[in-house]
Amino acid sequence: MNVINFDWLMVFFVHEITMYRKILNKILDSIERVGNGQRNCIRLVFDKLEESNGKQKAKRVIIVYELEKGSDDLKEFYEFREIKTFSDWRTAILYVFDNVDAKRKAFFTWSHGAAFGINVSDLVQNKIEGFTQQEFTEDQIVEVRNDQWYLPQSRLPEISGFLKLSEDFNLGPDEYLVLPRDKEINCEKLVLIWMSDLADVLSKVTKKCGKIDLMIMTNCNMMLFENGYMLRNNVDILIGSESKMWALGYDYEKLIIELNKPSQPDNEVLAKMIVKDYVDKHRRLGHNKYLARTSMFACRLSETEKIAEILDSVTKSLLRQNSLMKDMVELVRKVYLNSVSGVGTYFLVDLGLWIETIFANLKSIGLDQNDLKQFRDIYEKIPLEQHVGAGYFADDQNGHKKYGHSGFSLFLPTDGLFMETRKYAWCAYSAQVQTVFKNEFMWDEFILKLTANEGFTDQLQVVS
Repeated sequence: MNVINFDWLMVFFVHEITMYRKILNKILDSIERVGNGQRNCIRLVFDKLEESNGKQKAKRVIIVYELEKGSDDLKEFYEFREIKTFSDWRTAILYVFDNVDAKRKAFFTWSHGAAFGINVSDLVQNKIEGFTQQEFTEDQIVEVRNDQWYLPQSRLPEISGFLKLSEDFNLGPDEYLVLPRDKEINCEKLVLIWMSDLADVLSKVTKKCGKIDLMIMTNCNMMLFENGYMLRNNVDILIGSESKMWALGYDYEKLIIELNKPSQPDNEVLAKMIVKDYVDKHRRLGHNKYLARTSMFACRLSETEKIAEILDSVTKSLLRQNSLMKDMVELVRKVYLNSVSGVGTYFLVDLGLWIETIFANLKSIGLDQNDLKQFRDIYEKIPLEQHVGAGYFADDQNGHKKYGHSGFSLFLPTDGLFMETRKYAWCAYSAQVQTVFKNEFMWDEFILKLTANEGFTDQLQVVS
């Protein structure tokens, strides 16, 4: 393939999910409907689910497509054409950037999200005997919601009836099963692509052709501060949801039409447009309840290193005051009635709310007031555009109504069992994944100490 200099390279990194296939097809159809214009290039890195054939299980394959112009007797049109097949998503992404030269770059992701990672689901039909709730102990099963369990790979061989399933699936260390509570169970194999892995791939892209101008994520909970920190050297502006995300995503057609014009505005103007058009799109579709309970941000990442240093200074002060640490966490939980991750699921806390609440309530632990001033000054530059649903402000006079949203969140578990993907993801992440953020800062140590104090030790041992 010849390297051609384009104005924009738009890369869509997509993981096919069986239950959302129709929605994904609508998105891809809309991209084909608009096309890539005269001076732009669109590539699709598709983690595609191949249909199962008879007894053969469904398989995944990574396919790179290019959007090319075609025609028939009636009209011209755009369609995705397969270029090459890969066994690894990293190689596929690097292949695209190695073979397309562009002045500016937009990188889109589409799949489930688990705060620290992108969640790739692979549905395989495999009937097994059902199990009741009483047959599992807390360290064997992680409850997700009323109708699902997460079964960690490390516990599969220990549970009668799952041994053969474990062998059949050949689960890796980053993989686990979702088990619906039915007598006959369709098992869904899930793989977490850690943000640290994606950041590592994008760092190689950056060395070759500079930063990604816009990274636009259609995944839940992607505005975790650790993500922004890990991407800071590779991405100019990160656009994503601090909360849940609708699979329909953004107004892709309007954005691509804008990028296909002879001249486009700078990254900041485009980022603001993307967030506003996202809100307008879902309002047109009548998704008002969704918009009331979601928060979307466009954040510049260049200042995240300074924010990390301030966060670390505050975290160290908390660690020196073990007797106050749990009280502080309980105070924060009471202050914000509606968390980033939804009512009743206090797993993620807004970074700005965390910092502001600590400085307002713990003035006796040696906090540096200059840190708060610097934090506020820096945060005037980070969130470029935001949508925060009205549902976050209901009866919340001391929390978000008082301090607002910063655009980044922190993982902060609540009392009780680990429930939800991001809690399990953090356990696996903490035990298995080493990142620059974890190695350089103390937030992970703070969470480990907090969870040990709150009786989470057994849960952490599940993946250790």
